[in-house]
Amino acid sequence: MEEREREKKGIWTKETARKGLRIGVIKEGLEVMGLTPEVKAIIEEAAAQFKAAGADVQEVPIPMHTWGWINGTDSSRARIFTE
Repeated sequence: MEEREREKKGIWTKETARKGLRIGVIKEGLEVMGLTPEVKAIIEEAAAQFKAAGADVQEVPIPMHTWGWINGTDSSRARIFTE
């Protein structure tokens, strides 16, 4: 099936796949204890690549994300024993 035919039928193509794509990067997720600079750089580069491809990339604040010991995530488990 040709690209134009696929687009008309609403089937994702390389060009249409990124149209309307919305990505949220959790702000506090880039500030958690133990996150290495390398991992943070990879996340930021991926967000930049999605944005360059036409996606709507937004930083989303979720303050409770850093309260991992309350909401069941491991993001701040080390803090339980140090505070």
